[in-house]
Amino acid sequence: MNFIKPAKLKCGFTLAEILITLGIIGIVAAMTMPSLIQNKSDKDTVSRLKKVYSSLSQAYFMLSAKYGDPTNWGIVSANGGTPGVPTEEGKKSSVNLANLFAIYMRTVKNCGVSKGCFSPGSNVDTRQDVGKIVLNDGTALGFAGLSGECTNNRGNTKHLASVCAWIIVDTNGNRRPNQYGVDIFEFALTKYGIIPYGTPEDTACPFETTCFKSNKYNGCTAWVLYNENLDYRKCSGLGWKTKTKCK
Repeated sequence: MNFIKPAKLKCGFTLAEILITLGIIGIVAAMTMPSLIQNKSDKDTVSRLKKVYSSLSQAYFMLSAKYGDPTNWGIVSANGGTPGVPTEEGKKSSVNLANLFAIYMRTVKNCGVSKGCFSPGSNVDTRQDVGKIVLNDGTALGFAGLSGECTNNRGNTKHLASVCAWIIVDTNGNRRPNQYGVDIFEFALTKYGIIPYGTPEDTACPFETTCFKSNKYNGCTAWVLYNENLDYRKCSGLGWKTKTKCK
């Protein structure tokens, strides 16, 4: 008896099915990739800010061990009481302060009060009252005196009631976006240590009233260091006594 062999079945996908599948994959990727990239960028920022905060604190204590507290560091108000109008003595003070920290940090470039350390065209790069340096990982730092007696007051703790100088940090140097609360952050150099802007005790730049878009994200530094996120750019209602992340 002769048996008829069944025809072999051919398995596969049609071109239309493949294109539909690729289209779905593309849509999903388009929806998820920006979020993944943003999360990676935020984590990098948190890591870099923590690193420079640690380096600043170590340098501060090394300087304190050698010279005593900052009232002995030759700090004077960079602007002589007139914001945006640096005095020659103020310029020298800012340069000296940057030089002191440069000794104890991995510094690869020192600009004094000249341009070239921060992003070209940024308001920090062009400021004549800020002493500027760049570290070996590309982080840019600026220093400006506020009070030689460390009596500048920005809060209700002994640290914040004894501010000597202002420190600005660009975590990725001359790369974009060059925005406060995104890659630019501020610290207070006090008589007792380095304090990030925006702590719960900070009355000059409290997080809840200054760290939002319309205020150019001032007062966000402490939030990033302690809560390890930049969620203030993604949702509202965050606070030290409420929620500390969007989800």
